Amino acid sequence: MVCGCNPQRIPGGDQICNPTGQPDGEVRPWAVLTLQPDWTSVFTGETVTLHCQVQGAGDTDWRYRWYRGETQVYPTYLYTGDEGRYTISSDSYYHSGDYTCEGVRSGNPSHSDRSSPVTLTVSGAQPVLTVCSVLQEFGPGLTIFEGDSVTLRCEVTGASAGWRYYCSSRAGGNFTISAVTGTHSGQYWCRAGRGDAHYYTQYSRAVNLTVSEMFSRPALTVSPAGSVWEGETVTLQCDTEAHRADTQLSYTFTRDTETLRAETAQSQHSVRDERGLWTVPVYSVQCTGAG
Repeated sequence: MVCGCNPQRIPGGDQICNPTGQPDGEVRPWAVLTLQPDWTSVFTGETVTLHCQVQGAGDTDWRYRWYRGETQVYPTYLYTGDEGRYTISSDSYYHSGDYTCEGVRSGNPSHSDRSSPVTLTVSGAQPVLTVCSVLQEFGPGLTIFEGDSVTLRCEVTGASAGWRYYCSSRAGGNFTISAVTGTHSGQYWCRAGRGDAHYYTQYSRAVNLTVSEMFSRPALTVSPAGSVWEGETVTLQCDTEAHRADTQLSYTFTRDTETLRAETAQSQHSVRDERGLWTVPVYSVQCTGAG
């Protein structure tokens, strides 16, 4: 090409001239690089796609060069019409870096300005599972009692958005058991997933949840034992021990199906026997705790 003035040179030796033979004073076409999904922090095993588009030059047959830092990366060119795509399966920390792209073609100008960099950070993702009760995190020396409200919290430390957490087969970052019982004792772990491809992190380390009884198994003593005379006083004594200092115990005493005294804080109750030798009643006690 012959220009009627001093031509403007660009890397590669091409000249930029307008149809009048004068140097083209217009802004050079520029590349725009985006990520899909738009995660700049990704984890081993996830896949992201870099999209490169050249703007300011209309719909032309652009090809694309991809760079990590100043090093051109594979593929060198990718023919995809007016939009370039470069998919990275980030199975290695090697893929971390600053990515840019540029468009190239046989026309004039022969290439675009390079895009602004997009930083991609690849790391391992293992969520952390913590066990909390009443918003207090349990340490190794604390004990969970029956009736406590316990929250299992799953979190990917330093992760970007879009995560869905799976803890004990339930989705959600927090999994709350409003009143634990002994059946909730066991090992718990979680993992997190995101994206249409259903990428999942590794499982968290297991957390052992041990639920202790709020009080020992109640034992009922009936005095006098065995048969009693009609009108004789029978004393019922419930013996149990609270395992937590703030536990408040209540007792309900029954004879056969009759409630003698309900929800009393007294562990002892006396009643007159009105039926005498010929009837042997069945006495029982129900103990409940709160704290």
